[in-house]
This record gives sequence, structure tokens and C-alpha cells, in this order.
Amino acid sequence: MKAMSRKASNSGKNYKGKESDYKYYSQKLGFKVDETCNIILMQESLSWIGVPYKFGGKNKSGVDCSALVNNIYKTVYEKKSPRTVGEMFDKASKIKKDRLWRIY
Repeated sequence: MKAMSRKASNSGKNYKGKESDYKYYSQKLGFKVDETCNIILMQESLSWIGVPYKFGGKNKSGVDCSALVNNIYKTVYEKKSPRTVGEMFDKASKIKKDRLWRIY
């Protein structure tokens, strides 16, 4: 599978996007993307589509689940997250089910 990507028409972590960006990402991701969504997150997420799974992999030649999360978080939010799922679990805090929201 070939990776799909599209550069947002502007850059920066606070960029909200244009209407054409929302339409494009809505079509590619299969759910409504609007001004409440982070266009840079959508852009970065799509850039990883088609990258093969590789246990212990950390880049676009092959990546595991926790590295995927780590890479996207670092690129979009400029923050480092724990490298492994176990480390992520240890740092996570519980939230009540009614505090979750759906994106579809």
C-alpha cells in the first residue's frame, strides 16, 4: 500500500486549516474533520498509512505500534512520549467512560 499524504496549506501546530483541508481529510479518514480537529495531526497520521509493521521498528521503513504513537506525538505536539506500551500504561491515568467522546 502506498503512503498517502497532503501538506496542509499552512504549517504550525496552531494551524486550523481551510475548508478544502477539512473536506480532503474527511474523505481520506472516513469521518468528519472540521475546525475542531487538528489538521497537522490528520496530515501526520495519513503520512504513516502504508508503512509496514515491524517489531521494534521506529521509522517509516517499518514501525511498531508504540513507535507510531511516539513519532506522531513528537511531530504534532513537539513532546516526547514513552517509547513502549508498558511505559505508556505506567504513565497513563484512568478516566471514566462517560468522559470519552467519539469522533464518528
